[in-house]
Amino acid sequence: MSRLSIGLRDGMVPQLHRVRLASPLSGRGLGGLLAAVVLGGCSVAQPAIPEPRPIVIHSGARIRADHDRMQAVNDWVTREQKDIVENPGFWVIAESRTEEVYPWEDLRISNDTVWVGVDVRSPDARLVHEIYGHLHLMVTLEQQEQWLPEAPEAVGYALERAHWGLGLMTEVVTAVRDAAFADPDIHRFQALCDVENTASARVMEKAGMVLEGTLRSYEVHPNRSEAPRDCWMYAVVR
Repeated sequence: MSRLSIGLRDGMVPQLHRVRLASPLSGRGLGGLLAAVVLGGCSVAQPAIPEPRPIVIHSGARIRADHDRMQAVNDWVTREQKDIVENPGFWVIAESRTEEVYPWEDLRISNDTVWVGVDVRSPDARLVHEIYGHLHLMVTLEQQEQWLPEAPEAVGYALERAHWGLGLMTEVVTAVRDAAFADPDIHRFQALCDVENTASARVMEKAGMVLEGTLRSYEVHPNRSEAPRDCWMYAVVR
């Protein structure tokens, strides 16, 4: 496991929240808005999470998800969705696209409003994009502590072994770096990894980051040890 952190800009004062679905394919803006509210309202009810069945991944290993953790994640997502739909203090606008789009590619924030693009061929991805936009808007409005108090400026990544060596993580980290530096108020992009995680270190180097030093006994990596581990700090500045 590796961790990225991005220094984010200072927030703006929150103004006036609603949810809008904007589509360039249709002029039925009101219908889209009503559909978004109705569908969102129907889906924010607390569903019961069934006991998970084991999942067989590409390597052949069986993974069994923790039921309590699944319930906790579901509760968090449900709370996010409820806030996106019902909070009157901001707008989350999902704009339809006819091509594949990553959540950060069309992300725009102005005052109390965030816009995200969603591929019309992947309607199930809309909530993911809206939550991504919502979290970034909460940073701007200085309210992220309410949603991610344990890591307001950090994200992590992990990739299944079957997909190692294909350059996928380098592509993702580079895209996140470029998205971060698209904001003129961000001047530093940094990441850290375990000193034995040489593959992750190569990803950071390919993404243009430079090794700045070693953080001694800095972070616990449960897959390696219960004791704090030494970590390499990588960074790139504007």
